[in-house]
Amino acid sequence: MVIFTSKNNPDISVTFKGSISDKINIRGNGVTTSINEINKPYYIRLTNDITSASVTYMSNEQYLNLFDLIEDGNSFDVKTSEGEYFDNVYISESPELSRKKSTNTKEYYRTGTLSLGCV
Repeated sequence: MVIFTSKNNPDISVTFKGSISDKINIRGNGVTTSINEINKPYYIRLTNDITSASVTYMSNEQYLNLFDLIEDGNSFDVKTSEGEYFDNVYISESPELSRKKSTNTKEYYRTGTLSLGCV
């Protein structure tokens, strides 16, 4: 489970089944020379940035909450059931979630990918 919670209004949240993708971002690097004249690279700062969320199941109610989240400033925190946490996240591109019908419950749900970015 993935939960988006608005930074401006904590009452607005979106919960869905899916997973997130992230990457390690290297900010600033250099090379130092040891006493033995061996060059050793080093990194000043590493950050773990979220890149996308893969949605496998989002109810219509949560899909409408997604619109409210974007209209409320498009700034939110992300929590997953695995304990991962990302803050100051935004949706970088227009959400493209397709509508599908469940064969068991005969109700519609959304699935697709959300492109995300970090501040």
